[in-house]
Amino acid sequence: MKLITAIIQDKDARELENLLTKNQIATTKLASKGGFLKAQNVTFMMAVADEQVDYVLGLIKSTAKRRKQMTTPSFSLEVMGEESMMQPIEIEVGGATVMVTPIEQFHQY
Repeated sequence: MKLITAIIQDKDARELENLLTKNQIATTKLASKGGFLKAQNVTFMMAVADEQVDYVLGLIKSTAKRRKQMTTPSFSLEVMGEESMMQPIEIEVGGATVMVTPIEQFHQY
């Protein structure tokens, strides 16, 4: 058995939740916030059988979309030799950060 922890952009959470429900994958959903952009994310935690891992990863990959977004850095670029410190920059956001870890014990009370 494995624990899949998937952190995805808030915009993609509903679609993933619907897919997981449709495929009878039990999940716990937590609101979370990214440290770099301070953007809203959703963290899904799922305990799945070893043979379900690739299938669930496919569901996550199909819903977590990467997007380009303009943002103003919250840190100074001066140390990197940049003259214009707080100019908006285009970055890629979204996608998913997924961790798969073994579960030693699993209990439901």
